[in-house]
Amino acid sequence: VAGGVGPLAGGGGRAAPTHVPAVLRSDPPVTVRQLLAHTSGIYDESNGIESQDQLEADIAALADPALRAEAQTALAQALAGKPVIASDRLLVALSETHPRYFAPGTGYHYSNTNYQLAAMVLEKATGTPLADLLRTRIVDPLGLERTTIAPPDTASPELRGYGTSTADGSLVDLTDDLTWFGNGGNGGIISTPDELLAMMQAIVGGRLLPPELVAEMRSPTSMSLGSYGLGLATYSFSCGTFYGHEGGVNGTASIAIVSPDGADGVVIALNLRSGEDPRLPALADLMLCGER
Repeated sequence: VAGGVGPLAGGGGRAAPTHVPAVLRSDPPVTVRQLLAHTSGIYDESNGIESQDQLEADIAALADPALRAEAQTALAQALAGKPVIASDRLLVALSETHPRYFAPGTGYHYSNTNYQLAAMVLEKATGTPLADLLRTRIVDPLGLERTTIAPPDTASPELRGYGTSTADGSLVDLTDDLTWFGNGGNGGIISTPDELLAMMQAIVGGRLLPPELVAEMRSPTSMSLGSYGLGLATYSFSCGTFYGHEGGVNGTASIAIVSPDGADGVVIALNLRSGEDPRLPALADLMLCGER
């Protein structure tokens, strides 16, 4: 599941660098609220790499010798065909080799690095690993059985994700390519459609968070042109307003949409992405509202 939804609303005035010092540049300061609303301006390394040359240039630009060595080792392993999961600090550091898209709080740009940082803030503030927080705050209360952080060996059963070869058009299995998303914070959660829907219904319907925080999550920022709040996007369908999130990674694309009271919803997942993909919000509108 790419993208992030979680109980980190509020705390808007606290600067993220004070929670995770020596990870994010302190000037200009970025708040936790800006991370959740994607108004931080922080570069999205996971979606911004266009070539191996660019990645190598980003690695060379890392100021920390230990992180640079870690990145060089990870790149060599990936080129050798071995599964690699980038550490949270490495992903953020690579993102920080780029300038901000804009000054924090002055624009909107979706960046997976924001949610990587949000997860790091959660772990720092609670003193608890993200996998344990997921289990105690969401999985156990909802009685879920098949929702976990992706394990380091990427060996658990999961939806196969496919791309097409540029050489001959054959299918290429991308499922285990969790380089940028395997460590949890920005999309490395493994679940099922049923359990993803249960989580979204509980979040939007107010079963996991106080009503005032749910209201903040559902309230779009002006900079997102009325489309994105704190971890939740707003969808204006033919039969009313719905809330949810889209995602796409490693040959898959998905959308999870629920009604304001959490009673109705749908999860759609594709495991082969191409230019012929249907628009998932339009398909969700049809499934939830029917033809009108």
